[in-house]
Amino acid sequence: MSNKGKSFEAHPLEAEQACRLVEAGRGVRSKAIIALLWRAGLRANELCQLQMESIRFQPDGTAQIKINRPKGVKRGAPKRVVAIDKRTADMLRTWLDRRGDEPGPFFRTHNGKRLCTSQIRRTVSMAGERAQLGRRVHPHALRHTFAAGLYREGVGMRHLQVAMGHASLSTTEKYLRDIGCDEVVEILAGRKW
Repeated sequence: MSNKGKSFEAHPLEAEQACRLVEAGRGVRSKAIIALLWRAGLRANELCQLQMESIRFQPDGTAQIKINRPKGVKRGAPKRVVAIDKRTADMLRTWLDRRGDEPGPFFRTHNGKRLCTSQIRRTVSMAGERAQLGRRVHPHALRHTFAAGLYREGVGMRHLQVAMGHASLSTTEKYLRDIGCDEVVEILAGRKW
């Protein structure tokens, strides 16, 4: 079931709701998927494209994820590296203990094939039902949650643009407006970059 051509309200989760969603994931892989979508702000197709070599665990317990421009994302979208906090990195390590360290897709099916975006959507949706959040939950809502969290922490527009993987600052401005961060867009509207 494709969401192509459909639009859904941009409505980020509260941090407590996102935590409940992660905990409602069935199994190690589901929890790691949901946590990574939230804490790295990945698009579902970016998560599907991750390879074993895309993730580098750091000595301090965190991790870095290298994201190449995935299929379906406009040209000009930059490659980027996203830092992952210790708790999320621990979830990824737990998944790797189960998955094994052979090369290939980082998240894969039981048959070793790459996950597809419909499987990611289903994983998030089912966790949303179990978490009883009282609203529709989809992978992009976790991307909205990531952006809203960075905004609340005072991350600047340029840094937010890079973290989100937006080719244009105007896309980041639109994104912030869509998730209810109008004041930062109004302040920046008069500035020249």
